[in-house]
Amino acid sequence: MKNSATQYLIASFVLLMSGMGQAETAPGQSNDQVLYARTVDAGRLFLNGRVIDSPVQLEVTAAGVFANGVAVPVASAPTQDELYDLEAYDSEFSRPRRDRARKGNAKGGLEEPNPSAESIQYARRLAILLDQGLAVVVFENEQIRTISLATDLLVLYDALLAESPSEVQRASFLELAPNEGCRAKWGAWLSEFTPEPAFAEEMQAFLNYTREGEATLARQERAAARLEMFAYPLTALAMIISVFGFGHLLQWVAKGFADQETTESDSHWSERNWFITTAILLMVVMSALDLAWTILASQAGIMAEVNPVARGMVSDPWSLALFKVAAMGIALVILYFWRHRRQIQQATWWTCLVCVLLMFRWVIFDSMSM
Repeated sequence: MKNSATQYLIASFVLLMSGMGQAETAPGQSNDQVLYARTVDAGRLFLNGRVIDSPVQLEVTAAGVFANGVAVPVASAPTQDELYDLEAYDSEFSRPRRDRARKGNAKGGLEEPNPSAESIQYARRLAILLDQGLAVVVFENEQIRTISLATDLLVLYDALLAESPSEVQRASFLELAPNEGCRAKWGAWLSEFTPEPAFAEEMQAFLNYTREGEATLARQERAAARLEMFAYPLTALAMIISVFGFGHLLQWVAKGFADQETTESDSHWSERNWFITTAILLMVVMSALDLAWTILASQAGIMAEVNPVARGMVSDPWSLALFKVAAMGIALVILYFWRHRRQIQQATWWTCLVCVLLMFRWVIFDSMSM
């Protein structure tokens, strides 16, 4: 009985030790020694066709590289150009390579690559790329594909968001693959991918923002072309009307204003009436030029409306035109119907001078901006 009990205890101990030796630790768990860890809340990581939620927690253990607990296949080494860009962005990137070189030289030869050091360098490579706000696509046994251009990201999101991508969308999407050999995986990714609602909203927001920006840029380019086309005739007309208006004001002030309220029977009324009427007509022309120039320049994106009331209307030319016509029309009607009074004549003279100076300002602005 004693021998049986002893044999039983020995057998149980052996089985216990055998079970402990066979117990596996899940990769990326806390009981693995973390050799490198970094959290990146920028960019977007696609791993084997799966979106890794942000922020991305990159970890390196003896089992490999993990992103939010998902194993990351260590892809090919960076190209020489990419290596230079990575080291320029983060000098710490090349430290494992420099350390190996120093150790190898001390031993009189090259040291064998350390898998852990390679994994750390790879994780740091991913962190640097994501930290630059890039979209990073990783497939097993394939080189990393980074997408930095907004146009390429537009193609990527447009195809991934489409329920049934068109042939054009599919062809453009496959063009993003790093090489011909990767296109099969990218095609399968596009066919099988179903975005989560939150990521779908993020992609749609990016598409809307990018397309709105492209439409705004296209409108500004067309407006710049219109401004360039009309710049010379507007400048020539502004120079002529401003010089004529300034001369008219000098002639008027030399003749003087009425000493009191005049009537049409006054001997000098016809002359004063001509000065007033001509000044009002000049202001109408100069106001029209100012309106046209304001609309063209604001649409081209080379100026901003400083009038706080008109600023909200500058995006709608018809509203801006209606506002300026109404405001200037009311002022000119008041000046014309009370033109017999000396104070109104002086107000008309000063208003016309402001319009003349405004034309000079437009001429200078046009010569500096074109």
